[in-house]
Amino acid sequence: MNDFFNTLGIEATKEEKKIKKAYRARLHAVNPEDDPDGFKRLREAYEEALKYARQKEEEPENLSPAEEFISRCEQLYKNFYRRIDEQEWEKLFSEDICISLESGEEVRQRFLVFLMENFRLPSPVWKKIDQTFSITGNRKELLELFPEPYVDFLQQVVRYNGALNYELFEGDVSEDVDDYIEHYHKLRQYADLGMRKEAWEEYHFIEANYDICHPYILLEKARLLYSDEEREKQEEGGEIFRSLAKKYPQEERIVCCYGRYCQEKDTWDGTIALYDAVLEAHPESFLARTGKMESILHEGRYREARESILDLLEESPVDERLVADLNKANVYVIAELEPKYKDSLLDQDGLMELAWCYYQNSRFEDGIALMDGFVPDEEHYLDYHNLKGRIFLTVNKDAEALEHLVPWLHAIQKLRPDGTKKTTRQMARLGYAYYTIASAKADLILDGQEGSLLEVMDYIEKAVEAEQDFSQKVSYYHTAADIWRRKKEYAKMFDIAVISHCEDLGLADGGQMNEGFMATYLGLKGITRAAEEVMVSRDILIAEATHAAIHIAHVSTRGSVELVRQAKKRGVNVTCETCPHYFTLTENAVDGFNTNAKMNPPLRTSDDVEAIKEGLKDGTIDCIVTDHAPHHIDEKNCEFALALNGIVGFETSLGLGLQYLVKSGVLTLNELIEKMAVNPSRILRINKGSLSIDADADITIFDPSKEWTVDISKFQSKSKNSPFDGFTLCGKPEYVIVGGKIVVSNGELA
Repeated sequence: MNDFFNTLGIEATKEEKKIKKAYRARLHAVNPEDDPDGFKRLREAYEEALKYARQKEEEPENLSPAEEFISRCEQLYKNFYRRIDEQEWEKLFSEDICISLESGEEVRQRFLVFLMENFRLPSPVWKKIDQTFSITGNRKELLELFPEPYVDFLQQVVRYNGALNYELFEGDVSEDVDDYIEHYHKLRQYADLGMRKEAWEEYHFIEANYDICHPYILLEKARLLYSDEEREKQEEGGEIFRSLAKKYPQEERIVCCYGRYCQEKDTWDGTIALYDAVLEAHPESFLARTGKMESILHEGRYREARESILDLLEESPVDERLVADLNKANVYVIAELEPKYKDSLLDQDGLMELAWCYYQNSRFEDGIALMDGFVPDEEHYLDYHNLKGRIFLTVNKDAEALEHLVPWLHAIQKLRPDGTKKTTRQMARLGYAYYTIASAKADLILDGQEGSLLEVMDYIEKAVEAEQDFSQKVSYYHTAADIWRRKKEYAKMFDIAVISHCEDLGLADGGQMNEGFMATYLGLKGITRAAEEVMVSRDILIAEATHAAIHIAHVSTRGSVELVRQAKKRGVNVTCETCPHYFTLTENAVDGFNTNAKMNPPLRTSDDVEAIKEGLKDGTIDCIVTDHAPHHIDEKNCEFALALNGIVGFETSLGLGLQYLVKSGVLTLNELIEKMAVNPSRILRINKGSLSIDADADITIFDPSKEWTVDISKFQSKSKNSPFDGFTLCGKPEYVIVGGKIVVSNGELA
């Protein structure tokens, strides 16, 4: 048995999916013509591995009702045509076990785990899953159970799982359909990225190795041919587009690709009818609506096209092609409305439409002049202040902008859902309203006027929280970064380093400990490494761009260490620090809901601990600090979620450094002293960390070989919140001199 699994390059397994994947991977390297014997051995190994996987095992006894339910889900999934049948899943989900108060939550959790490996399902089935197990409306709850990337995947696939129409499969789908789908996605990805060689290799591999057919494979072939430099291949691609569209007249992706081909060839006749056929089956199709809009625009129906563009921009606000089409339509709408405006023939609907056209086409002064000419009625109050505030903000009249943006925000906050498209759109602007106010306030403050950047950042956080569009959220973070960059430029004027505690609050999102096994085991919400690493990356890039100094506080992950390491190699003026708990403890210290091990950043994994030691050894990490955070017993002796972050660090920092770094050979004693005293003084530019003449007389005297056991009851600090109670360390300070005065004698406060 081991021989044929060795041939496949995997461990023995009963999972057919793994066996098939390994076989496909090996096929790339074995050509039957060049190496018939090797191909024969590979094929035999594949068949024997499948036999082994399909050997029936004894049915497990005493399955719980939830386990038995998942077992039936697995059987349903294995049969492709049953798998894609919405009614099969609906029948399964209607069982009492799914809706019962006693069993429903357990089934839900088990089923969502099941989906981790079994997710090749058509869109209608995903809609049923969402209806039954509440995926899209319970993000926060799901994040308490599963890693954030998986939650994002679930919510994305429920909303946008239109990449493949499962009804269009032909051929033998009983064996390798999931592998086929995986290779299709690779093919499409290569084609989307312009990786033509890889795309063609993937296409030929699919054609040669599967008895399954799907028109999307031909569609990708047509796309590759059409993007070729040779005219004959372009025409061949066009013919494939045409034949596929004729065969599948309501298939969104196929028809829209053909419609785009026609438009690019300047053969517009009949394109509206093409898109209408798709929209009959898929009324919300973004691709079809966009294609139809462009055909309408080409016909000169500018007002109609403009309305369509505005609807589409609601879904894709940064689409450059849509913005260009809007500018084009606006030119003609302005030409139609301006004469009426000059003759005072426009009502407030017409005035606001013209003002928006001016704004969207960068005719800001015209927009201001128009809007200064009337007082909005109640119906147009919100829209008026929205637009006028935006115009003033765009032309850098921040004070004037705030006079309109603040009333706009307050008006949005008073709105209540009424089922109309207009109100829904207005309420969706809440995040953007917060953002515009933040931008105006930041510009005023950074230009020298009074105000608090903390208030600005608060507005940005509110903007992120309220915003529904992910790309907009990202742009808000970019604004915050720009403000941070400008702040650093001011810091550079004073030749000082900015100390940054790197944490993306949006990614941390109320987490309690490191995202990983222990968080899952304890049922606590995790904090992803990315929450730290994206901010480390951001601040390094800003420091590099501004030539300012940046000091990264409390580095805790391998990724952060590597980011700093590479930045230093590029000559970026960056320094960083870590704390003893990050080179001594892992997330396992939290086991048992140990609140003394709760800190920010959280304790990470053993791999991160090793990375911290590597960073200390090679000089990437400049300093060791305590992050001393004493807390009253009541602030730690409570539920883990309510406990405050931090530990008492002063009394154990030296001993931990000597025990875990010097004694183990990671650092020399002199290097430890440099990390704990010399480098921090240098970075902060204070007259400490040295025994030279005229330096501050701050001295610690210790015996590096003296062992001692940590006893928190004997701490000099009034706080006792330390996870190191009972640890055996070496090198306890015996004397401490501050400013020439002895403050600790024989280990006790003097």
